[in-house]
Amino acid sequence: MADQPCAIQPHGFLLALSDDWLVEHASLNVGDFLGRDPRGLIGSPASSLLSVDAIHALRNRLALLRGPDAVERLFRCRLIGDDLHFDVAVHRSGGSTLVEAEPCTGQSYGDITGAVRGMIERLDHDDSLEALLETGARQLRAMTGFDRIVIARFGDNKGEVVAECARGGIGTMLGEQLPPARHRRAALELVADSDAAPVAMVPRSAASGQPLDLSLAVLRAPSPQRIEALRARGAKAAMSIALNVGGRAWGLIDCHHHFARIPGFERRAMADLFAQMFAMRVRISELERQSARQPLGV
Repeated sequence: MADQPCAIQPHGFLLALSDDWLVEHASLNVGDFLGRDPRGLIGSPASSLLSVDAIHALRNRLALLRGPDAVERLFRCRLIGDDLHFDVAVHRSGGSTLVEAEPCTGQSYGDITGAVRGMIERLDHDDSLEALLETGARQLRAMTGFDRIVIARFGDNKGEVVAECARGGIGTMLGEQLPPARHRRAALELVADSDAAPVAMVPRSAASGQPLDLSLAVLRAPSPQRIEALRARGAKAAMSIALNVGGRAWGLIDCHHHFARIPGFERRAMADLFAQMFAMRVRISELERQSARQPLGV
């Protein structure tokens, strides 16, 4: 199977818009969600497809983007003015604005920040880094419903599973050595179904001849290597979240499930925010440990 740098997963669709809001690229499954032929959309104004309110909301989110790797989200958005609600991610890629949408399937959590803050407060009773990591794995499994959550720590050009929470009967990965961390721009990556056929973009390449950069796309199709690794684990779905501690790639959270699974957009946003706040707690725990090891007077 060839790599799919310009393909997405089929549980949502993607549009790439120019600076003057013309459709430059569209995923071939747009018709499944919006009833429009993707090839007929190329060169058309976004307003011929999306409602005025949706375009206004997207422009507002674009104004909030900070940094080249930033992604903004909208929840329960009416893209075409009917009763269909979509969760939407928007970011910049080269000279294009990428709009990705998935039908709303999960419950609304309202104040995501408040919900995650409550989860983080449950970590206050952990008096060691090991206990903190174990509690973090349990919290994420309760939130996401995956069969297995592992936390891996990087070091010496490899990773090691240092904490885990898994349902009974599927064995353990504790202590397993993982391949070196690959470079990634997206903080969170989801594989909803490793057996799902990827959906191509039209056109596949820009006028420059270069493929559309989907590095930050939440729907980006997984690489063949990622699919092979999941199948070797007996998993059909996975979600991984980078853990950046003190400005360095400390490790990652990896979630596996034995059946196809699509956590709702808000649930994934919660998991992403939890990982960011959790990484701060890991940093504090490491600093406290270092301070305790220093002799008095130093």
